[in-house]
Amino acid sequence: PLLCRVRWGKKADEETGFTHMCLRVEIAGEGPFLADVGFAGTNSIEPISLSATEREPAVLSDGTWSISERDGYVFLSVQDREEEGVLRDLYCWSTTGCMYPDLLQANHWSCTWGTARFTSQLFVARTNEAQTEKMHILNNKFVRRAIAGAVQETTEITSVEQLEEMLRTHFNLDLGAWDPETLEAVQTGNGVKRYL
Repeated sequence: PLLCRVRWGKKADEETGFTHMCLRVEIAGEGPFLADVGFAGTNSIEPISLSATEREPAVLSDGTWSISERDGYVFLSVQDREEEGVLRDLYCWSTTGCMYPDLLQANHWSCTWGTARFTSQLFVARTNEAQTEKMHILNNKFVRRAIAGAVQETTEITSVEQLEEMLRTHFNLDLGAWDPETLEAVQTGNGVKRYL
């Protein structure tokens, strides 16, 4: 495992903690690859060769990717989908790796700290079964993109009922299948309603 600092959407001097995990996998005869299924709409659905560079990037179905090393970290960057020739860092990991206790600590912080992404935002993401689209909900906005990045649909979510329908239709998540007590807790002010 690789424990990463998220850089996507961050200022160059903004400090971030180790809150994201991805995997370094070795494919016999092909070398090391980065596999990441949990970075939502901006990551690749395909493994990225760790030998990809700015000069020889990995050109995949959902973007152009490169790996670079600087200041003791390895950075994963993606070609900006709107500005030709501009690379945007997604995240970076230490060249020294991580240990299991580091993963536990990062996971605990990500799930409990008041300003951590998964405690302060509603976020759901997936690709469709045909792997031609990426979809996500961030708080009160649903976005559907072509796999290469072009936005196909943006919808503002204005009610819990609309959110439940979006979750059921696009993400195969049926809140109605939960027991009534849990469902009521999810629908109230401290649940999903606070994001709408």
